[in-house]
Amino acid sequence: MLIETLRGFETGRGIPRNQTRHAYEAMLTKPAFGLSGEEAREFYCYVRNGIFHGTETRNGWVIRREPQQRIVEKAAEGYIVNRTMLHAAVRKAFEAWIERLREGDETARENFRRRMDQVIEISGI
Repeated sequence: MLIETLRGFETGRGIPRNQTRHAYEAMLTKPAFGLSGEEAREFYCYVRNGIFHGTETRNGWVIRREPQQRIVEKAAEGYIVNRTMLHAAVRKAFEAWIERLREGDETARENFRRRMDQVIEISGI
């Protein structure tokens, strides 16, 4: 969910239900994450959707903390996600976005304002 939220603030719009896969692909293929398009799509299907809809990963995808070279690595039957590396990448993406805001990036600021206005409108504040 945090990945979707960050993507929404980066783009200035909410992520429609039928577009969440695209949000994950856009985020997870960034250099901070380093996943291929196929890995990002499968992460979305088997990790995000598995946890969100069934409280578990699916199709051989597992989450571990043991050190590895990449956030996602191929295993004998599926993939291994390193939770520590994934957390670090999400944090790095968030910090990079905050830095763009602080530096005065007008597009980043306008997208933030637009998305925050949407959140406020939805919440009825």
